Order: sequence, then structure tokens, then C-alpha cells
Amino acid sequence: MPPVEIERLAQRTAVVIPSYCSLPTILGTLRALGDQTVRPAEVVVVDSSPDEATARAVGELFPSVRLLRSTTQLLPLAARNRGVAATTAELIATTDPDAYPIPRWLERLLRAYDRTGRPVAGGVACVGQRLHDRACHLRKFGNWLPAGPERDLTDAPTVNLLLPRRLLEQVGGFPPQSWVGDVLVTRRLARLGYPTRFVPAAVVYHHHLTTAEQLLAERLTRGAELMAYRLVAERWSRGRAWLWLALFPARYLRALARDFEHAARAGNPAEVLLTAPLAQAATLAAHAGEAAALWSFLHGWGTRP
Repeated sequence: MPPVEIERLAQRTAVVIPSYCSLPTILGTLRALGDQTVRPAEVVVVDSSPDEATARAVGELFPSVRLLRSTTQLLPLAARNRGVAATTAELIATTDPDAYPIPRWLERLLRAYDRTGRPVAGGVACVGQRLHDRACHLRKFGNWLPAGPERDLTDAPTVNLLLPRRLLEQVGGFPPQSWVGDVLVTRRLARLGYPTRFVPAAVVYHHHLTTAEQLLAERLTRGAELMAYRLVAERWSRGRAWLWLALFPARYLRALARDFEHAARAGNPAEVLLTAPLAQAATLAAHAGEAAALWSFLHGWGTRP
């Protein structure tokens, strides 16, 4: 049975979930949250689907869930901000409408927070076993596979993240129009002295519905946006930008080595080879996005985070 202090922390926690046309998966997410060994004070779903199907199903099957509707589509981080604003909880746990937490998910996040007082992220496992699913997973969540010891990270995904409201407010919330806002927030917190504690055993299982074309487009966009942020935040010079472009082959090999490192830590280094066609194409797409942002910067077209 969880300690009393963890139960008390859970009663100060809200789980916030964005939703857009999420009916195929969100009911599984909410069922998994209902099976937690410690229950959060509140589960908030922010739905901006163009129809009422998701909202109707959530309202009928999970009446205790707080459902917020938006008549216009919200990007995931904008929806998270809407959910955070609607609750007074001191701790905010975030996940996605296509992720299924294990029963001790919230308990393990809260135990780590109780020890550290810092943001906490958990491991992300893959639901499907098709090569397509595994390639998407390695490319999107390879840094956070549920393996290895607990450790500190500077980047963490909102699919599996717990952080105090006060720290989220300190960095201005999630960037609402960003696709890399989870990275931006956790990097800003790390610079303030609050690196994210990674707890591999606090697992959510992610259900991949992304097509190959969507994955490549997403990586391209994220690569460009993250580089645009770095150019400003780290005050890059033109010389550093040219050097970064010139070192493309070395940087790609470094990324490939990291893939092997992550897969080996999870006990399956061959996964990098098995998923190579799509996963490595996605890596190259991210590098192409970086290159586009650098080219814009070097030619004076303006680059903003």
C-alpha cells in the first residue's frame, strides 16, 4: 500500500490530457488512470475535436473526469495550458490520449518527486510490435525507453511528466504554438537548477497511430523549431552555424550511436537495424529541419524560437 505522504501528494495532483479526435484511444487512457494505485485529485481532459463524439463518450463513461471543450482546434501544449488554468492543483501530471499508464505510474512519479522536489519523467514503452510502430517509437521516445537506472535529464516528454505548478508558471507555462515545448520547458527548468528526474519504471505505453509521412513531417518541423530556439537562447554566431552545417556527417553518426546506446540499454541493440529505414529517415528529416533553420539564420531571414 502506498505511504500516506504519497496519498497526500496524489490529492494535490491533477492529470491533464489534451484531446483531438482521440476517441479510438482516450477511453483506454482513462481506464488506465482509473486503475492507479493512488488516485489524483482530478483528471482534466481538454477536447478540441470538431465533433462531439469524444466528449460524449468521455462524459458518459467517465463522469468524474473534468471535461473542457474548445470550439477551435488547440495544439497539444495550448490544450495543456487550458487544463492547467482550469485546476488549482499544486502538481500537474501530463500524458497523452493515446498513452496507457501502468497501475503504479502516478505513485512512482510522486515517490520520485517526494525525494527530489523536481520535475519527474517516466519511461515510455511501445504498444504495437510492427516494425512501423517500433521505428516510430525509437525515433520519438528512444531517449526515454523504460530501462536503465534513475538519472537526471534536461529533456523530457509531456506524454509522461510530473511537475509543480510553481515551476511551470516560473517559465511561463507551455509554449502554446510549439511542437517542442516540452523540451523547451524542461531545458529552461534545468538551467534554473531543476533538471528532470527520469524514473524508467513509471511507464506509460504509447499507441502509435502516426503514418510514415506524418512522422517525417513531424521530425522536420521539430528539428527546425528546436534549432531556431537554440540559435536565440544560446546566442549562436555565424561561425558556429556554418560549423554545425559542415559537421553534418559527424552529427548523424553521433545520433546513430545514441540510438544504439538507448536500444542496448533496453536490451535490444538490433532494434536500430530492424527499424533503420523509417527511423533513420526520420533522423535525417530532423537534421534537414535544423539545416533549414540554420540556412535562414545565415541568410538573414530571421529565426525565432
